[in-house]
Amino acid sequence: LEATAQDIVRFPAKGQVPPGYPAEYAATIAAAEQEGKLIIHSTTDLGVATPLIDDFQTLYPRIEVQYQDMNSTDLDNVYLSDLLTSPTTADILWSSAMDLQFRLVNAGHALAYDSPEISKLPQWAVWKNLAFGTTYEPVVIAYNKRLLAADEIPQTHADLTRLLTEKRDRFAEKITVEEVMTHDVFIVRPETTLATAVNLLRRHRIGSLPVIKDKKLVGIITRSDILDFVLSRSRKRTPPQGKQAKKVKSGKKRK
Repeated sequence: LEATAQDIVRFPAKGQVPPGYPAEYAATIAAAEQEGKLIIHSTTDLGVATPLIDDFQTLYPRIEVQYQDMNSTDLDNVYLSDLLTSPTTADILWSSAMDLQFRLVNAGHALAYDSPEISKLPQWAVWKNLAFGTTYEPVVIAYNKRLLAADEIPQTHADLTRLLTEKRDRFAEKITVEEVMTHDVFIVRPETTLATAVNLLRRHRIGSLPVIKDKKLVGIITRSDILDFVLSRSRKRTPPQGKQAKKVKSGKKRK
């Protein structure tokens, strides 16, 4: 039988090994195409990341990219929530909050990736093949001209730290607790489920919840507490062999 144009199913072209990459990288591409999806949670605006995503999909048209941009606190909370409530998490966490990123890396949540591009990156941008830096972040220090002499104006974080340390008595009374404390406080009770607490932290972009019983504060639960609990549970389980192994082969790493 002669097939008509409507009968022909056209599949996207297979991704090719980029120039300069080792030939065995073809196996990584094939495994990624078999998975068929790359999930990225990022603090970088979609409009900024779109050219990068377009280039990736030009190279690898069989891999769907699901990109969600959010603030760094939400990104961290979503990942912790997914660990508890979802069978999968994002493949890549791309965030400007280095403290939160390194906490996850040091807790064992990053998969090592020996990228062929490592030789082209500065040494400071690669951390044990587990985390990769992508940009410099602009930093601005605002100050009150009436309170600082010309020779006291900090030009770097080190200058600011030195100023606050060497002249502690002078600046100690400039900031009160009331200026920085949270007024609308969300609370939980000892019988509140962990999933409910995680959702509160995630929805309201907060890092901790007071635990109240009989109108008295009996404790505080933080995102670090939840992460420690999840890690303690995961250590008791047998390491996954299927999907985890496949992600290592595909080169799709969490960062």
